[in-house]
Amino acid sequence: MRLSRRGLLRAGLGTTAATALGGLASGCAVPTGSTGRNMVLWYWDGGLGDTVLKQARKRFDGSVALRAVKIGGYYRSKLITTMAGRAHIPDIAGLKGEDMASYLPDADQFVDLRTLGAEKLRHRYLAWKWEQGHAADGRMVGFPIDCGPVAHYYQ
Repeated sequence: MRLSRRGLLRAGLGTTAATALGGLASGCAVPTGSTGRNMVLWYWDGGLGDTVLKQARKRFDGSVALRAVKIGGYYRSKLITTMAGRAHIPDIAGLKGEDMASYLPDADQFVDLRTLGAEKLRHRYLAWKWEQGHAADGRMVGFPIDCGPVAHYYQ
């Protein structure tokens, strides 16, 4: 049986959404010629821990070789530049909520997560957070993982 990226993501979306990786699988850029058996995940320092990556690899049961690449420096700039060049785009990329608007103009380079069953999980999220991942054409390119707690200190 030939496993496609779309089939893999459709099968795993519901389960992985409950894990940190599922939340991170916010943007699934579609590289040309990908087989779905060798997937590349880009994340930034502190974005994922070794335990989460280990669980993700275990979840794929060896049917997919997941290569996690920690991108140093200016992650957002590197991803946007890679997308603009339309080459060497990761299969899965972590996107920070505050940067989401930077990716929306390139929505055509992402899998519409609604086609993978994301709507089934909508009730678990705040409406404003859920909507942040949607482009003007309605395509869902981002999947929220949290609301980004912030604290203000005054001395």
